[in-house]
Amino acid sequence: MKTILFSAFPLVLLMGCTSQLKKDCEAKNWFQHGYDIAMTGKRVSGDPFIASCKKEEATIKHSDISLGFQAGMQAYCNPKTSYKMGRDGTRLGVGDLCTPAMTKRMEKSHAEGLAVFCSPKNGEKVGRSGRVYDKVCPSALETDFLPAYQRGRKKYLSGVLQVTRKKIVSRKRQLNKERLALNRAQNSFNRFRPVYNTKRIRKTDAEGNDSWETKKEETFESQSQRRRLRREVNRQQTLVSQSQQKITDWEKLAHDTELELQTQH
Repeated sequence: MKTILFSAFPLVLLMGCTSQLKKDCEAKNWFQHGYDIAMTGKRVSGDPFIASCKKEEATIKHSDISLGFQAGMQAYCNPKTSYKMGRDGTRLGVGDLCTPAMTKRMEKSHAEGLAVFCSPKNGEKVGRSGRVYDKVCPSALETDFLPAYQRGRKKYLSGVLQVTRKKIVSRKRQLNKERLALNRAQNSFNRFRPVYNTKRIRKTDAEGNDSWETKKEETFESQSQRRRLRREVNRQQTLVSQSQQKITDWEKLAHDTELELQTQH
């Protein structure tokens, strides 16, 4: 009778991944998670993390989520919060989270915050920070905000371009050195000649006659040196590949930055 053995390795990997997600779920601060959901202006029912934890049959503290959500909702449905969001240039997403009366108050305070964010002085500051403008300003305020933002953005992009070009030049010098080191490592490996020990082995046939066979075995020191040289070649190849990828990424960044600079007034 044949015994069929199935490898448990893929199953172990799958169980390992599943158990890690389950651990993340059960280690979660559910009160804080509920609070954070409310502070985005959304409902618990649409949260993807909770949905994932349910699929893993992890322990979810729904009472903590509810308490945290209620606390977060009180903090979110507050004109002070919506004012800060407007001042920071963040969109207001109230939905049905707050009462209609509170929603009106929040929209008013959010507009007041936007008036601060959308000022020309702040526009240049936002542009220089590297932040991408999300078109949150009303058209009446955007008229003066946008030119200031574009001036700041242009300064930011010019700085990015200058730094990126320096990085490319420096990394190309480094790449040249790494290629020389790789050539040296490859030459050392190619020049390497194994060292063998010779052994004579006696064999006796069925009739009792002896014969001798010569066998060559590479010495332990020779094997170690060959592996060391191979590892050095692999290491230098990795360094060269990493530098080439970095240069490619930076050249793309420089190209994209130049294109965006051309669109700035």
